[in-house]
Amino acid sequence: MGCNFSDDAIQVGIQKVLGAKVIPFTDPGGKIWFRVEQGNDETLAKLYDNQKIGALDALEAIKAMRQAIFALKKSGGNGRTQNGYNR
Repeated sequence: MGCNFSDDAIQVGIQKVLGAKVIPFTDPGGKIWFRVEQGNDETLAKLYDNQKIGALDALEAIKAMRQAIFALKKSGGNGRTQNGYNR
């Protein structure tokens, strides 16, 4: 079980619905990324196996991921400190 980094809000939103822990952060260049941990491999397998999930659950999770992007961009802050992310 490893972690993965992605900049795709749709993919990580669906992974979140499938049970992964997702942490948004900003890299030094200002790009927003998501660190997917705790269940990354399992949720990717479920995603690629086309496991059924609720449409509203997926839309709400995707919306939350996009809101995290806008919040980090607006604040100019760094998600590493806001979310306890250490590299």
